[in-house]
Amino acid sequence: MNPRHRQPLAAGFLAAVLLAGVAACRTVGPDPVAPDLDAGPPFEAPAPPAVGAAPAGTDWWRQFDDPAVAGLIDRGLAANLDLQAAESRILEADALRRRARSDRLPTLDAEAGAGISYTRRLDGTGPGADPEGAVSAGGVFEWTADLFGGRERAEQGAAADLLREAWLSQAVALDVAGEVAATYTGLRALERRLALGRESLALQRRTLEIVRGRVEAGLAPDLDLARARAAVADLEAGLAPIRADIALAEDLLAVLLAEPPAGFAVPEGAGIPALTAGPPLGLPADLLRRRPDLQAAEYAVVAALAEIGVAEAALYPDLRLPGRLTLSADGLGTGSVVETVLAALTATLDIPLFDAGGRQAEVDAAEERARRALLNYRAVLLTALREVEAAMIDHAAARERLAALDRAVAANRQAVEQAQALYGGGLVGFIEVLDAQRALTVALQQRAAAQADLTLALIALYRAAGFAPCPPAGGPAAALLDACAAVAPVG
Repeated sequence: MNPRHRQPLAAGFLAAVLLAGVAACRTVGPDPVAPDLDAGPPFEAPAPPAVGAAPAGTDWWRQFDDPAVAGLIDRGLAANLDLQAAESRILEADALRRRARSDRLPTLDAEAGAGISYTRRLDGTGPGADPEGAVSAGGVFEWTADLFGGRERAEQGAAADLLREAWLSQAVALDVAGEVAATYTGLRALERRLALGRESLALQRRTLEIVRGRVEAGLAPDLDLARARAAVADLEAGLAPIRADIALAEDLLAVLLAEPPAGFAVPEGAGIPALTAGPPLGLPADLLRRRPDLQAAEYAVVAALAEIGVAEAALYPDLRLPGRLTLSADGLGTGSVVETVLAALTATLDIPLFDAGGRQAEVDAAEERARRALLNYRAVLLTALREVEAAMIDHAAARERLAALDRAVAANRQAVEQAQALYGGGLVGFIEVLDAQRALTVALQQRAAAQADLTLALIALYRAAGFAPCPPAGGPAAALLDACAAVAPVG
């Protein structure tokens, strides 16, 4: 055989052996797949019958009878700082995914160097040598074969982490929409309470004038006048805390919209907002497709399973293929230039022998993290189901309470009118008038609270059911979550 062919044939044989070894290897660790858990039977609590069906894909907060709600939520989704931080975490996770992908590919770096040397004897005898220059340039190649799929598992885990962050971003967006809607509803309820308090105060002041006239005419005792003045003072004292709560609610809205509280102006509203329509809730299984925190918990399980494979791959041999190609020229300036070419390719097989159980401990730890991720997923699912049921129950209770309070307000209005008429005729004492007015005031305040509770229960219901806003077209979550298809309401 020609000796010139021996080296290529040996290299080819080595490559064939390595390729055969790679082909015989397998990807270790469990397949990173989503958990398969039963969401349970249909909801037991009654669905809200008072809400009409909105077209599929319609954001639930656009179904309020007050357009200011949608405007504020849109501003919040565009400016909220927590949502911007969540979007930044998506971009970070995407960078880590790209880094994990690059670990599976070869690396190629260029290197270059230049130098000059001058030689002279230490005793000073003999002539000094002429300076010599040298230059070199080349490339460094390295590739680590993914024999047992550790790097593949790492890339799968990084991809799952990216999707987890995308869903967590949607969970933040849902929280922003829900908090803005709930805060605005609470603000309008406080304003309604303040207006009712002022109306009751005006009524009580008119009653005070009537009592004062009767006392001056000798038709009523001074005790009635003292009671009327005390009732006016009580109502005046109750207005200050409501005004303070209104200011606090406005400040909270400003922070949700990433605006300073000073100078923040709430748009004009039309009383306590009410939802006129909404998307259908669907079955409990729909939560698995809609609710962002459930989707995030699911991808946390996938990432944790992938990490088991990463840890298990460290138990097996690792094959590295470093290479180098260098072109150099020595003796520049001496008239005797030597040009050389150096090419080298090495195969290094690292075989774990003994580490006192450290690598196996990493596998055990990864398995426990995966188990916790699965338990957390189950806990999030049960919490979601409980929140939907609770919101349905609260909504039904608020509807019943509101209907009863409507009847109570009507009856108390009639009682106040009758008590005032009887008192004017001297048929009843002033204490009966005060009792009737207090009962009306309490009923009006309770009805306002029940109206707000009804709206808040619906907001909680659509938050619990996972009706998150669609990712913005230019946002980092849009492409990851298949635009709006993954988070749109189920029709």
